Amino acid sequence: MAGRDGAPKKASVNEIPDRIVERIRPKCRPDSIILSGSHAFGKPDSDSDIDLLIIKRTRKPFHERYADVGGIIRKIRRDGRSRRSSSAPRSSRSAWKRETGSWPKSFPGGDGSMAAESSQPDDRFARGKADLPAADILLNNQGDPQVAAALVQQGVEKYLKGWLLSRGWRPAKVHDLQRLLDDAVVYDKRLARHYRLCEKLTAFYFVDRYPFIVKPPDPGAVKDMLAEALKFVAELKP
Repeated sequence: MAGRDGAPKKASVNEIPDRIVERIRPKCRPDSIILSGSHAFGKPDSDSDIDLLIIKRTRKPFHERYADVGGIIRKIRRDGRSRRSSSAPRSSRSAWKRETGSWPKSFPGGDGSMAAESSQPDDRFARGKADLPAADILLNNQGDPQVAAALVQQGVEKYLKGWLLSRGWRPAKVHDLQRLLDDAVVYDKRLARHYRLCEKLTAFYFVDRYPFIVKPPDPGAVKDMLAEALKFVAELKP
């Protein structure tokens, strides 16, 4: 539907779940989709989460199912927002370097204090560099494949945040690799080919942090994702 000026009309808060379900049904062919939370009670606001339970009989592992739905949501988000300018805005961190000639050790907080989180790209790269070999050691010594997968996710997250910091972009405080890759693609569209990997790895973050009842991942599948992640981070290394 178009507005008076011919531009696509922005969906209301109440219309968004219907739009998501319309996309999920033909792609995933679920047995049922259940809406819960504030949207189900008819009292959502602009900050409300959209809680959907998708029920389907399938043999696909959780990370593949998560990536299937994540890809659909990514396209909905992309279609519903205006595209960013190719010249991304610079952060206060870049202004600091221009004025002082060096990077700050951490970002200033809103109250003038210094946040504990380092803004040095090399700090993020170093931590990521430790996570990925640790995952490899676990996988080659009959370790827990879920723990190994979570380490791969953490390693890629740190590399992505370090890469964004090296370009003067203050990365979002999220663990969703898809969200971080959205920002990275502003700088280098070639990185978009890694969306599927990022969606699968994000699933392992949530499985590791929340008590979902899912089968442990196949070690061979995690090894394949580790190999793909190593190629990805090689593109992000300075």
